[in-house]
Amino acid sequence: MAHIPLYVRRGLYYQSLGRLWHVFQEFMQALFIAPRTYPIAYDKWVREQVEDSLGLPALYPHLTHLFEVGRLESEELVRKAQKLEELLEAHTGGVSSARRDWRVSRQLSQSGGRLFHTKRFAA
Repeated sequence: MAHIPLYVRRGLYYQSLGRLWHVFQEFMQALFIAPRTYPIAYDKWVREQVEDSLGLPALYPHLTHLFEVGRLESEELVRKAQKLEELLEAHTGGVSSARRDWRVSRQLSQSGGRLFHTKRFAA
């Protein structure tokens, strides 16, 4: 999320939008990890999953507003990222635990599924 304001300041609005979408996907992942619930998909049937599976009907309207952009070339994406960060903290038990889960998830995806790397040390 920290990259979004930097991208906006540089005029990289489409990169900011892409980053917001990526962070939203990670938010959805953290949202399901927190209560140890299995999603159908993170980008399909979002309303049904958030309202019914997670029991968070008040959250769904906030999610739709994240992608209602009045003017792309503005600070609006920064405000959307800040709102997403607030939702993350409110619904996943805090930013730090969700970021830890995201780092593990990212490390898994970058390492081809291996969580721990072995290092060779010179004798």
